Amino acid sequence: MELTKTHLKYLLALYRLSQKRPDLPSMEVARLLGVSKPSVVRMLEVLMEQGLAVKARYGKIYLTDTGFLMAKRLSAPLERYAAQLQQEFSLSDDEAWNAACAAICSLPEEKRPHHALFRGLGPQKGRAPEGQQAPGHPAGGS
Repeated sequence: MELTKTHLKYLLALYRLSQKRPDLPSMEVARLLGVSKPSVVRMLEVLMEQGLAVKARYGKIYLTDTGFLMAKRLSAPLERYAAQLQQEFSLSDDEAWNAACAAICSLPEEKRPHHALFRGLGPQKGRAPEGQQAPGHPAGGS
């Protein structure tokens, strides 16, 4: 299954929120994206099937190494664009991030930064090599 722009948007939201705390309740993701908690739960199932996120005890959400690294690579251009939008249009931080995220995720796949990262990821493909741990989340998260 390929990553759609919606999958990518949720992945980037998880990454953004994980910068403040690595274990995320689904309500925080729902608040950032302006969606319902059931929507987050459904999308999390897809991201888990893709090997990009895991759901731990008490419903806390974590990115896997693969999900963390994929989102990290795309977040730099997203954050730069969000800062430009925030300054130009006097948007709040979340408004600017959501607008930039929508724009980046809507780009044709071949135009996205590091586009090769977003193809062909399934439960086993594209995972970080054994023993490699992305910073900022617990061991065994993948």
